[in-house]
Amino acid sequence: MVARLLPPPTTPPPIPASLTGVNVPRSRFLPVKKTSDLLLVMSNLYQIQTDGTLRMNVARSYPSVPLVKLGDLHFAEVSTTALNCEVVCE
Repeated sequence: MVARLLPPPTTPPPIPASLTGVNVPRSRFLPVKKTSDLLLVMSNLYQIQTDGTLRMNVARSYPSVPLVKLGDLHFAEVSTTALNCEVVCE
């Protein structure tokens, strides 16, 4: 049997009264994990509705989201993507 010493429990710092939490419904959430996801959101693939939700552009011929794979060497960060792309597609 191996005994492991745990650090003493700590309490999180108090939350200032001036801060407010916001619950965002899933309909208003579109995960952007990679630069390719960001480019899709920045394109005309989606339209921002009056209630703030993103919806697929109804003018699209295909209802599915295109698969975009960018090389991590040149497109891993937004700053390097901006250097490698002159114009974001419309």
